[in-house]
Amino acid sequence: MTKNALFIGAHFDDLEIACGGAIQYFLKKKYDVRIYIITNSQIVDLNTKRIIRKKDRSKKEFIKSCKILGVKKFYLENLSTNSLIFDDNLTSKIRRVLEKTDPDVIFCHWDKDVHQDHSAVGKSCLSACRHLDNLFMYRSNYYESTDILKENFYIDISNYFQNKIHAIKCYTSELKRVNYSWIEMVKNRDRLNGLKNHTEYAESFCCVKCLINKF
Repeated sequence: MTKNALFIGAHFDDLEIACGGAIQYFLKKKYDVRIYIITNSQIVDLNTKRIIRKKDRSKKEFIKSCKILGVKKFYLENLSTNSLIFDDNLTSKIRRVLEKTDPDVIFCHWDKDVHQDHSAVGKSCLSACRHLDNLFMYRSNYYESTDILKENFYIDISNYFQNKIHAIKCYTSELKRVNYSWIEMVKNRDRLNGLKNHTEYAESFCCVKCLINKF
């Protein structure tokens, strides 16, 4: 019987940055991998209201990235970027996707992330997944926080790292905006995680709960 893996992200590039290797790992393990993105990732200048990145471009970059990773199944909401809050509406949306996919393993944002969209998704996932097994949280940025993600679960992505970087590079609109800093951040972080675990590259997660005989 095929097992299912669900990766949940607030924005189109979050999963590639934090889980691009894990996604490929589970595909290699013959899991049915689904991606669920909650915002349209359009960016608007808060002062001028000028659109910095259109949602159509974000979606095209996401589709290109999925092809590189090998992901064929995904669910897309159309909520506005920087608008997410932890409430019944968001939790219900996540719960509906959980019911559709019946995942054996779920990856979602860290609930203490300082990006409001990330935090809202993480908190909603904790609530929506409270009766499910195998929940892991990730961090997809390097923003400072007063809290620390307790990394206690690692996946060796040495065989998938270069392809992960190719997938991240699909997001040219975001990379130009941040002067390509995400690439170096990912390389350094995944290399450090690899050193911690005697491998070349690894991704780190916080294991909220894990049922070994099912995972």
